[in-house]
Order: sequence, then structure tokens, then C-alpha cells
Amino acid sequence: MRKLSLITILMVAAYTSFSQDKPIVRYYDSSWLYTPAEKAVYRSEYFKKNNEYEGIYYRERDNSIYSKSLYSDTSSIVPVGFRVKYSEDGIKIDSTAYYEYSLLKEAFNFYPNGMVQGHYSYDKNSKTIVQEGFDENGAVIPNFTYLREADFKQGTEGWKAYLAKSINSKVPTKNGAPAGTYTVIVQ
Repeated sequence: MRKLSLITILMVAAYTSFSQDKPIVRYYDSSWLYTPAEKAVYRSEYFKKNNEYEGIYYRERDNSIYSKSLYSDTSSIVPVGFRVKYSEDGIKIDSTAYYEYSLLKEAFNFYPNGMVQGHYSYDKNSKTIVQEGFDENGAVIPNFTYLREADFKQGTEGWKAYLAKSINSKVPTKNGAPAGTYTVIVQ
């Protein structure tokens, strides 16, 4: 009886260990919307690491790594720590880290030679921002702006007027879509 209990415990432990090594796989189209595997442009694989998930994103056409990070869950909305993004030839392009609620904490951009091109950091306690830029030799670029809020030349009222003039709510029905509420994805 003891032998049978020990074998059962070992089998359960082996199965549990094996199941944690198997990734959770998702597929995305070019707009990062879920899609079937045969139509995918990107693929993600999530591996359980303690209380977090390591998310690795691949380009489907050549299986090259697009980005990787740790996430608190598989929705991969906000990374835990740095998210690193790579070019098609495997060179690190940028890395970003966030506070909770998608608030940018720190970001780096890199030259192809690996040197830092730009650096941004935000301290949410003191509300201070540091923005630095560097040339390919590492020399500081004076008055460098890494990140700034998007704005419309004519201000907020100009932006509202542009949207009111430019958005045509009849486009979906003109293209045969049923009446309803639609989501617009902006990239």
C-alpha cells in the first residue's frame, strides 16, 4: 500500500512538472488581434515562472523573437520588469518598464551596435522625468527629447473639429456591415 501511494505521488508530481513546462500559445494578426494559427503574423508562448508568466513573442514568417518579458498573467497587458523588443536579425531595439496601470517607468532605445540611443525615466513619487540622448559614440546629445505628449497643431478644439469632420459613421454600413457598435483600433 505504501509503495502504491509513493508511486501515485511521484506520478502526480511528474505530471504537474511536465504540465508547467508546456507553453500557453496564442496567435495574432498584424493588428495584434487574436487569429487562427494559419493566419498568424505573430505568436506568443507563455511559460509559468513561479507566480508570473514569461511571455515570448515570435514573428511567424521566420520564427525570430519579437519581444519578451515577464507578466503577472497571460493577458500581457503590462510587463513585470523590463519588456525587451528585438529587430528581425536579433538585435535589441528597445526595452521598457512600467509602473502599475501602464504608467511608463523607464525606457531605453538602442543603436544597432548596442549603445544606448535614448533613455527616459519617470519617478512617480517626485514626478520627475529624465530624458537623455546619446550619439553612436556615447556622447550626450544636448536638449534631447525622448518622449513628449502627442498634440494637434490647432489644439484640443482643433482636434475635435478634425475628428467631427473626418469620421464617417456610415462607412461600416456602406461596406455591408450590420448596424451596431464598432470598435476602432488606432496604431
